[in-house]
Amino acid sequence: MDNTENFEIKLAYLEDYMKQLNEVVLEQFKQIGKLESEQKLLKNQLEELTDQLPGPESTKPPHY
Repeated sequence: MDNTENFEIKLAYLEDYMKQLNEVVLEQFKQIGKLESEQKLLKNQLEELTDQLPGPESTKPPHY
């Protein structure tokens, strides 16, 4: 093999590797979007539940 063939082989491997990395990045981007949506939903649910709890001024300590 000459230098040109070696270069073409390495280039082909690099192109394939770049394609694989791009697929991983795209999948991670989708997962991050899903996790952000789930986090917002959980945050909203927590805020709703927190709003439903009685405040400290409306509850008496157990020793009363």
